[in-house]
This record gives sequence, structure tokens and C-alpha cells, in this order.
Amino acid sequence: DRLVSADLMTVLTEDSLRAEADRRAASALPEVEDAASYRPGHIDFTERGYGLYRTLVREICGDEHKTDHSGFNLEADAGRFDIYAVSAAGCATMMDTIQQGGDAYTGVEHTKFISREEPVHIGAWRPNRFSCQPSGYDGILRYIGGAAQPAVAADGASPRR
Repeated sequence: DRLVSADLMTVLTEDSLRAEADRRAASALPEVEDAASYRPGHIDFTERGYGLYRTLVREICGDEHKTDHSGFNLEADAGRFDIYAVSAAGCATMMDTIQQGGDAYTGVEHTKFISREEPVHIGAWRPNRFSCQPSGYDGILRYIGGAAQPAVAADGASPRR
């Protein structure tokens, strides 16, 4: 309650989740979907709270956390991961981690990665809704799991943005 009163945290509502979905839909930038699993009643940072959190992390862990942004979006229906990072090496490392973790990342048994598009340079992107990076890298992993067929998994893949 004190953090909500201090405008550092907020209780999410259907309206706030809808507004965030509308903002994302209108955005031309690639974004890591950081709020995809949030529901009404969940607690999240406000923009001010997120700024304070990042400042504290930098103070504790050092300046390398200033640009240590990466993340991924999973399009389960398409059998696709879009991996984003500020550096090509960071993007490739995250891709390796996802491939090694397979089922733990896809939530599907017997994950088999069928293609890998190495990181390419992109323009501005958002690692979360509170910050924007001026440039970064995007890599793509495609997979199948269980009894899926490769042609089916790749059909729904959306193009890079």
C-alpha cells in the first residue's frame, strides 16, 4: 500500500491493461512483451517505480546494467521466438540458452529447433514499456514440438518488424 501511495507500484485494472494493449498495438517499434501474463489485480511498477528500480540495480551491480537489456517473445502458435538484445553477442547468447533449454522455454515436450536466423541489426526497440533502446539486434528461432510438422509450425510466422 505504501509503494502504491508513493506512485512506485500500481494495481493493474482491466482499463490499465487495455490501455497498454492499445499502446502496443499502435507502436511501430518491436517490443518484448513484458506484460503479457499480467491480469487485473496484479501489482506492477509505475514508470517512476521502474526508474527507481533500475537506478538501484545500477548502484548495486554497476554500470554494465545500464544497457543490459534483452528478452524474447514466444509465438507458440507459429512455433517462433523473436529474441532481442542490445548487442549481437547478447542476442546470440540468449538464442543459445533458449535452444539448450528447449521444452522449458516452449512449454511443449520434445521441442526440436528447425531453423535459426542469426541476429540482425534493428533500429529502435523496447525491452519493456518503460524504456526504449535506440538500436539492437533481433534473432529468430523456429521450433516444433510433439507431433507437429515443420511446415505447419512455420506457416504462422510473422515477418521481422
